Amino acid sequence: MVNHDHQRLNQIMLSLRQVQYECVAEQKCHNQMLQIMRNWRCPDQIEQWVAQDATLDQALIRACRRLVRQFLMKRANEKSPSGLTYNQLVKALDSRYTCMEDFCRHIVDPLGRDAETLALDALPQQLGIGLRMWILDRRDEVYRLSKQFHLDVSLFERLIHNGADHVTLLQQRRMHPKISRLIKPYYPQLRDHSSTERYPEIRGINARSYFMTHFHFEDDEGESHSHLNTFEANFVSALCAHLVSCGYEESQITVLSPYLGQVRLLKKRIQRDPTTQQIAVTAVDNFQGEENDIIVISLVRSNRARQMGFLAVENRINVALTRARHGIFIVGNAVFPSAALDVSQLQLCHIGKLSRPSIFVLLITC
Repeated sequence: MVNHDHQRLNQIMLSLRQVQYECVAEQKCHNQMLQIMRNWRCPDQIEQWVAQDATLDQALIRACRRLVRQFLMKRANEKSPSGLTYNQLVKALDSRYTCMEDFCRHIVDPLGRDAETLALDALPQQLGIGLRMWILDRRDEVYRLSKQFHLDVSLFERLIHNGADHVTLLQQRRMHPKISRLIKPYYPQLRDHSSTERYPEIRGINARSYFMTHFHFEDDEGESHSHLNTFEANFVSALCAHLVSCGYEESQITVLSPYLGQVRLLKKRIQRDPTTQQIAVTAVDNFQGEENDIIVISLVRSNRARQMGFLAVENRINVALTRARHGIFIVGNAVFPSAALDVSQLQLCHIGKLSRPSIFVLLITC
């Protein structure tokens, strides 16, 4: 028995060390995550516990608890550069109970061989596998297959539609009530926990939820298969700088867009300002399951043909609207998201004709 525990302990330690090395070498990791992993001394502490505790059993239990707190909660997502190592680590834990949050593709890899009980937690209307954002041509074979086999339906929705036992939670503890009302068309029975009403007021802006509308057309695609809107990118970067100047930490702000082309443009614009370089910018699809105090969304689409593209997908709008705790600010042409977003629930601000010096004349309170 002691021998078996010692082998499992060694497996965990080796996996942890390998993850540390990979994370430090992986430049695409967020700086915050790199800092956590660089300062982590879990393997050393496991060895210390082995020396101090009376049995390897106790050391293993304590090591696994720390592992769950400091590793699994930080690394168990699809963006991990060390997915293979993560799977090996889960198997080494030999856990009988598994709880999985915001899964949408499959649950085979994260399950250990000894798993007996599985609890799944996700939005009923979340994004499925879908298509990669650069595959937009309806003639594409991948697009045809995804529609034919309903790959745009998440695993959670698939289970519910096929009669799997499930319970719907009717109380939310993330969003301020002025934000949660945006998703009442999706979840009419949703209630707000009393703690959400005690969130602090937004610094520097006189409302928690704004739709900043304009009529500037999106850029010509050129050789890109994605879409981008330079006007929105410039405005969003200025908005982020304003929020930081009013006292928000960069880590409290996340910028989202449904298009990878716009994500790349936003990163370039935001990183020009040294005060906003650490603000996270990512695609809506990649932020599923995450949250932050302030969410800024660039919708991009604005064209003469009134083509909505990704904005017509209700699940994508649903995910975008449910990420913010304290404040949400949407930048786009108000005509376009009307099919999937009730603009009447937002403060409306027309920014299309504002000059740069007066860009926040309707918003600034500090």
